[in-house]
Amino acid sequence: MDVPTNKKKTFFGRHGGRLLAILIGALLVAVGLELFLIPNRVIDGGIVGVSIILDALTPIPLGVYLVLLNLPFLVVGYKQIGKTFALSTLFAVSALAVFVTLLRRLEPVTTDVILATVFGGIILGIGVGLIIRFGGSLDGTEIVAILVNRKFGFSVGEIIMFFNVFILGSAGFVFTWESAMYSLIAYFIAFKTIDVVIEGLDESKSVIIISDESQKISETILARLGRGVTHIYGKGGYTQEEKELLYCIVTRLELAKLKSIVQEIDPNALIAVENVHDVMGGQFKKRPITDASWASATAASLLGRPFFDRV
Repeated sequence: MDVPTNKKKTFFGRHGGRLLAILIGALLVAVGLELFLIPNRVIDGGIVGVSIILDALTPIPLGVYLVLLNLPFLVVGYKQIGKTFALSTLFAVSALAVFVTLLRRLEPVTTDVILATVFGGIILGIGVGLIIRFGGSLDGTEIVAILVNRKFGFSVGEIIMFFNVFILGSAGFVFTWESAMYSLIAYFIAFKTIDVVIEGLDESKSVIIISDESQKISETILARLGRGVTHIYGKGGYTQEEKELLYCIVTRLELAKLKSIVQEIDPNALIAVENVHDVMGGQFKKRPITDASWASATAASLLGRPFFDRV
């Protein structure tokens, strides 16, 4: 009898935090829907939006539609994407169905449609972002978008937007055209909020630098910015000359300082910047900016040892 207990403890020890985050996300989505958007006839996109429309047209509760409409997509997701994703999504959808049923008994926070659209969209976006960040989903159309993307080449975002144009537009026939326009605004706000939750406020940037002064730039970045730099060796496609590329990851706020460092040393250096959605592992933690780090880099260079530092 001890073995099953240990297994349960191991399961909740490994997945308890993720399930709690998904549960909180589902609660926030329910708050955004029931206390802000739905009472003001503003809907969301995807399966949630279809469920809201059917709830308005029939006596069947919203929670029932959320579960029933997502079940076929959960089966497809289980086969095509994986067991963990499908179970996390089932947990999120079930929790949302329970929460919207309970919160429907409460009065809306506001009857001002503009306030409801803005704050409802933000709360909804935070909740959905938490669920996605911790491996779940609330929308079966995302699964369809992934499968269509594999066959026809359209991006997942384009496919989801295609679905939502019809879903959000249908709010004009069921409610009013003003409701449809407010629904588009709420969807846009939620979409942007989801990005913030998933990617974080402290967005990272990856920077590639090509310069003849790569060694000096590398040492200066470490000394003045406290960030490690990876040296990558390559060859120019046109000149066939050996080139040394520098790769560095910095925060959004550090990017301007990094550019000024590079341009100060080599005004002709090529700098390429890209967004980084997530950074895990390695040695990304910022190092203290001290004279010792500069001395260490300089000493290594003078002794003839290449100064390399992994990101």
